[in-house]
Amino acid sequence: MGDATVKIGYWEPHSSSIDFCESNYLHTSYVAEPHNVWSSVVGLSIIGLLGFFKANPTHEWRFTLSHLTLILIGIGSACLHGTLHWVYQSSDELPMIYLIICLVYAVIESESPRGKPQYPWLPYVMVVLAAVNTAVYYTFQHLYWIFLLTYTLGVAVLLGGMLRLVFLTKGRDPSIKKIYRFAIISYAVGGAVWAFDMLYCNTGVLPVANMIPGWARGVTPHVIWHISAGASTYYTILAQVCCRLDSLGIGYKISHVFGRLLPFVTITSSEDAMKRD
Repeated sequence: MGDATVKIGYWEPHSSSIDFCESNYLHTSYVAEPHNVWSSVVGLSIIGLLGFFKANPTHEWRFTLSHLTLILIGIGSACLHGTLHWVYQSSDELPMIYLIICLVYAVIESESPRGKPQYPWLPYVMVVLAAVNTAVYYTFQHLYWIFLLTYTLGVAVLLGGMLRLVFLTKGRDPSIKKIYRFAIISYAVGGAVWAFDMLYCNTGVLPVANMIPGWARGVTPHVIWHISAGASTYYTILAQVCCRLDSLGIGYKISHVFGRLLPFVTITSSEDAMKRD
C-alpha cells in the first residue's frame, strides 16, 4: 500500500497484480516492503536451506528439488515484495505451483522401491503439468484470483494425499503424525493471518503498523504468513522423508535444533540409503 513518507519509490510505477498491506517505501525509496523482504528470506529460504542440509538423509532428488524450490520461493518472494514488479511476482508464485507438484509426486511415489518407480512416466506428466500451469499463469497473471484458485486446488490435492499417506497408512509411527499435524496447524495459522492482513489492511492493520516506533515501523502480520508457510512446508517434506524411510525399511531417528522448534532426521541403519535414486 502506498505511503506519504517517501514520495516516489525507485520501482514505481508498480506492475505486479497485487500490492500487499505493508506501507510502500516506508524506510527507504529502494525497497517497497522491507519487512516482507526479510521475512521471506528468513521464513522461506533459510528454512529451505536447513531442510536441504539437515532433512534429506536419503539424498533423493524428489526431496532435494522440494527444498531447492522452497529456497527459490523465498528469493522470489523477497524480490516481489522489494519491487512489486510483475517479473518478480512470477518468480514468487510460479515456484509455489512447482513446489506443490514436487510434493504431490513424492506422495504418489512414496512406497515405490528405490530406483524402481511405480509410475515411470509420472515425472513426464509432472513436467507437462508444470508447463501447462506456467502457460495459464502468464495468460492470466493480471488476475490474481486465478493464481489463488490454482494454488488452492493444488494444496487441496496435496493435503488429501498427505492425509492418506500419514494417517491412513497402517502402522505409521506416531512421531510422523505429530510432525504433519504441526505442518497443518502452521499452515492454517499462516493462512488465517494472510487473510486477516489482506481483508482488514486499511481498516485496522495498516494504521497500527505505522504507529510502531523504530525499525519495526510498518511491520504487518504478513511476516507471520511467510514464517508459518515455510515451517509448514519444511514439516511436510520431513513427514514425507520419514514415510519414505519407513517404506524402504531404513531405520532413522528424529532430532531437533533450536530447542524443539526444528526437527531433522538422521539414518541409524542401511548405508545404501545415502545413494541417489
